Amino acid sequence: MAETDCVSATYAAAVQPELSKRAAIHLQCLAVLSLAIQVASTWSNMNHDGLAVWLFRDVLLGSVMTFLAILLPHRTIITELKNEPFSPPLAPIGLPDVLRLPSLQTLSAFAASSFVLALRGLWTTSRHASFNRHWILYPEGRYGDLEPNENIAFILTYHVLLGCGYAWHRRISEQDKLIFPVVKRSLQFRLKPRIASIARQAAYSSFLSLLAYSLLYLVFGRHIYNLAGVTFKWMFWTKISKLRTFKLSYFDSSLLFHTSLNALICMLAWEWNDQLLKAIWTEIVSTGKATDSYSTLLAGLKSTKSYYRHLAHAEIANMIRHEPSRRADVYNDVVGTANGKGTTWLLIQSACRLTLEELDASVAKFGQGNVPLTLNQPPSAQEAFIRRARQPADPAIFLPVKATAVDSLLTSITRNGLQKRPAAITTLVTESESDTPLWLRNNPSDVAPVLGGPLTAGRQVATNSSTTAQLADLRTYVDTIWPTKISRSPPSVRFNPMAAKAKQLYNNFQIYIWAAEALSYIMVHSRKEDIYGIVANDLQTVLEAVIKSLDSVEKYISSVRLKGLASQAGMCPWEATSIAAALRTFVYAIVEAYYEYLPNTE
Repeated sequence: MAETDCVSATYAAAVQPELSKRAAIHLQCLAVLSLAIQVASTWSNMNHDGLAVWLFRDVLLGSVMTFLAILLPHRTIITELKNEPFSPPLAPIGLPDVLRLPSLQTLSAFAASSFVLALRGLWTTSRHASFNRHWILYPEGRYGDLEPNENIAFILTYHVLLGCGYAWHRRISEQDKLIFPVVKRSLQFRLKPRIASIARQAAYSSFLSLLAYSLLYLVFGRHIYNLAGVTFKWMFWTKISKLRTFKLSYFDSSLLFHTSLNALICMLAWEWNDQLLKAIWTEIVSTGKATDSYSTLLAGLKSTKSYYRHLAHAEIANMIRHEPSRRADVYNDVVGTANGKGTTWLLIQSACRLTLEELDASVAKFGQGNVPLTLNQPPSAQEAFIRRARQPADPAIFLPVKATAVDSLLTSITRNGLQKRPAAITTLVTESESDTPLWLRNNPSDVAPVLGGPLTAGRQVATNSSTTAQLADLRTYVDTIWPTKISRSPPSVRFNPMAAKAKQLYNNFQIYIWAAEALSYIMVHSRKEDIYGIVANDLQTVLEAVIKSLDSVEKYISSVRLKGLASQAGMCPWEATSIAAALRTFVYAIVEAYYEYLPNTE
């Protein structure tokens, strides 16, 4: 649950506008639905009462009350949907998973909705209305022709439409999560446990409805109806004859029972509608065909919409880090592609590398003469190289045990512009705020359990720790690094056009971090889990992709700082520092896992 909360918190800024937009569209649809229902149900009143009265009383007032009646259970249902606990995608589908007993708040919302619809009938229906309550509930003429109330079937229609809207909303939400079980069940299998769920739902709702009706009638008796009649007389100045008819038809003992009955029937209709549509809309995969368990997820990795890319990359990163059962499919599963057959690893690798190449291309394009110069002359190339070489490496990120292996690795990978990093074993911890990594700056208390004690400016990091301990330490502080956000850029970014472009350059920084993380930790876990050697053969390719992105970001940060633009104009946003710290961590995670197999050339 904690991992899910971290993932939700990190891409909340990207998905919140999309969710708010969908919520607004959904409410607009409910408003249009309310108006359409009101016009259709009171159309015959226009010729009898006149156009002006019909527009004001039936259309305007009736639509508002109808919208309120639909909105009450809608808000309750959506709130309960958001509060549902997270269930693992591979968990078996059983009765507890589909038996969602309604809360008292949900039942109360449906009862209130039915009652509002009954009050709406007082003003918007007459003897010429299309629907009257006595058609079903009472013999015609028991209280005369002035008995205006909704037909129970009409109320049921309202809530069936509401159930369709809710089921659509739930379907869209499940598609957005991009989480689908690997094994898809048949329609008969999915409907079987839901039948028992609906039966228990009926028993539970019936008991609560009858219990509430009995308690209210036992406590208040008929006094509550007299009080309600006096209140309406004072509010609406109703005539005595109409008040008596209204009190008998609306506030007798049968009203509470029928309101509870309406809520029960509507609740059962909504539950059945939800379960049936959810079962039908779930994708069916034949057992005779190869299961394409990651098709939707992989499509999201290459989506043109940033919203879906955030969700897809977040799900891939979370799956690789925290779900061993699904991670095993990366090393073993074979899925169908457009060009034939290909492993899941190749598809994930291709999508993540394209994301990192997008970062490299954006940074390179932005750095070609687009960074403005200050009044101070920039240093020469030799002076810039000396400053870069003197920058101290942080032992919290650069693991000192593998410093020699990393230097050998960087030497063995041929790329233009890749310079040798300083060895972390010979450096000290800096006290500068700008050089402190983001996880250390925000979580100084985590340094002691990771590196064996507090770090000071005059203390070097011990180098005799075991490989197993370093792996455990690595997972500990990486869990702290990747979802962490450091302080924002200065306000000057808003007023500097170039700074705004630099800020926009790293808008998708979390996607870049997740893509590099997926590549890196698939490679790290393959050290023990890749029994067929599918992933291990691409060690050099993955390292080159991650190091290339790291080098491009570090070059950008160094060039901006050497020109003196970091503090004045906000040309070095905090996202760039976050990407550099995360990519550096992922490189050393791979080095830690494959230390024995890395080239050892000097």
